[in-house]
Amino acid sequence: IIEEGRIVKVGCHLPLSINIQKIGHSGTRHAAALGLSERTDSISLVVSEETGTISIADGDRIRVVKDIVGLRLRLEDFYRKRFPRRGKFFADFLTGHILEKLIAVILSCSLWVGFVQNQEVVRRDFVVPIEYRNLASDWIIGEPKSREATVALSGTERTFYLAKSEEVKISLDMSQVKEGDNEIFLDKDSLRRPSGLSVVSITPHKISLSVYKMLNFNVPVEIETSGRVAYGFEVKEIKVIPEKVSIVVPSILPREKIKITTEVIDLRKLKESKTFTPKIILPAELRFSEDKTPQIKVSVIVEKK
Repeated sequence: IIEEGRIVKVGCHLPLSINIQKIGHSGTRHAAALGLSERTDSISLVVSEETGTISIADGDRIRVVKDIVGLRLRLEDFYRKRFPRRGKFFADFLTGHILEKLIAVILSCSLWVGFVQNQEVVRRDFVVPIEYRNLASDWIIGEPKSREATVALSGTERTFYLAKSEEVKISLDMSQVKEGDNEIFLDKDSLRRPSGLSVVSITPHKISLSVYKMLNFNVPVEIETSGRVAYGFEVKEIKVIPEKVSIVVPSILPREKIKITTEVIDLRKLKESKTFTPKIILPAELRFSEDKTPQIKVSVIVEKK
């Protein structure tokens, strides 16, 4: 054993490897060479006593060296890895691990395209719905009412790509409106949009709405008929059940305009009494209480003259 250029021990017992698969049919000196390389960061050279072949043990492997050229290359490779020369640092840096460096370059280019190139700010126009919320249940917005607005937004291409169009809408709080005509401004605070997008403009910037309170009334149903019963017969009576239905009416609607009728009942060639279940015709500005359409029955009593 040599330390710092001096022989310090001779005739030493070296640790034997127990890796039978690697040693194979080799002898004790091969087991000692492999055992030494397994326990240290050195390589071991061993010459076969029987055949004279040279083997190199490195780590947990032992291999036969075919010729002197192979031995020299193996030793040079060992010393280059253990004691790298400073002058070759940059050369090794540029030429080593080519595949890993190529993958890193491709990944960097992809990230640049995905994140840096798409940072240019652009403008996009959207036609977005207008949502009316927090309106009291007994109030109504008169027609026509604005249902859409045009919104111009600015942001990066990537932000627009990731944004969902259904996330962009104008949401108006109707809890503070007054009865009658109202002017409501459309501003950036009323616009719901994905983060990262800025508001350039909203058209129109304000809308006019007529808001009314709805009142409940019980209104009689007027029966609409056409034609005449068969010859020799006459209509004795027309009964409707129920006689009145409950409707909800805007507070500004004049009472004389509150009128509901049935669809037309055809009396032609009618020779006997008959019960009909016609639909109720309701004007657009009216609606049924609780939005439930009532069912009515109309009995036409026919008798001979």
